Amino acid sequence: MMSSVRFPISVALAAAPLAAGLVRYLNTGRDTRMLAAAVASMLGAFVASRVWSGRSGAPSLAIAAATAALSAVCAACAMYLLGARAGAGIWAIALAFGGCWGARRLTKQAE
Repeated sequence: MMSSVRFPISVALAAAPLAAGLVRYLNTGRDTRMLAAAVASMLGAFVASRVWSGRSGAPSLAIAAATAALSAVCAACAMYLLGARAGAGIWAIALAFGGCWGARRLTKQAE
């Protein structure tokens, strides 16, 4: 029963950064920084899941935190490389995106 509830939550957490980037692009018509940050955070989460998936002894919270951190750093780098210069704004968005991927990792591990 619980896995049937966790799956939609997991999908929503994965879709949230991409949806936010797509909404930003559709509103401005040309600003792709958030969309690129969403893709970069997704790639960071993918790399983190591949690196730490073989570590069966590692606590799930530690793996989720590492996933969130790597995703946030990847998102921040993408935004900075595309011209964003407001540090607080970059990290607020990057941490939100990373938090989504970290939380998703927790929901996937609980199954």
